[in-house]
Amino acid sequence: MRIKTQMKILKYCLPVLMCVLVLIITAKSFAYDPEEGNVSATLGPYLYKTNFGHAKVGYESPERLGFGLVANGDLNKNGALEIGIFTLTKSYLREVASKYIVQNAELLHITMGYRHYIRRWLSTSLTFFSGYALGNPETIYSEFSPTDRIDTSAKDNTEYGFDFAGQVELVSHKRWGVVMEGRYSLSLTPKEQEHADHFGLLLGLRYVISSAKTELK
Repeated sequence: MRIKTQMKILKYCLPVLMCVLVLIITAKSFAYDPEEGNVSATLGPYLYKTNFGHAKVGYESPERLGFGLVANGDLNKNGALEIGIFTLTKSYLREVASKYIVQNAELLHITMGYRHYIRRWLSTSLTFFSGYALGNPETIYSEFSPTDRIDTSAKDNTEYGFDFAGQVELVSHKRWGVVMEGRYSLSLTPKEQEHADHFGLLLGLRYVISSAKTELK
């Protein structure tokens, strides 16, 4: 039921973003110009899934839809400080004695780090993340009996790791822009023989909140 709801959200969000994209393309476009003092925010749907690797489990890691908000404060033309917040329903897969268990957890995924501008339209970021559980975990798939008491990191209150991201600016016009960003989250706190990394794609609408250039409107 949750997956169906998320797909419905994606169904309604994508046409809106596409309309915005068309409207911006019809105007005069240019790449974002990073400059000391600029503050921008990017908001959009985040499509993601847990990396189960080559685990031979009778449950496939599902694609899920969340939302992401990323804020950047430019230090200069080459880089910016970055803070991000993502809403996730994350799956954790663990193998013990050739048996598998999959549990889900609702998380608030918070990132803090640095973004490097390779080109005006191309950038990468490295951030440290902490994930905070928002509710009780849910067991989706298990080959264990209840008496085995095997669990995953879904039952932990916090999770830590690093996020790696690469972003491409699709179009930009004055304060507005549309970006696409691929992200990979590497967990530093998985349990033994657990798959806890996830990867995803953020399609975001960026707005320059504050700029050193007064002519931006």
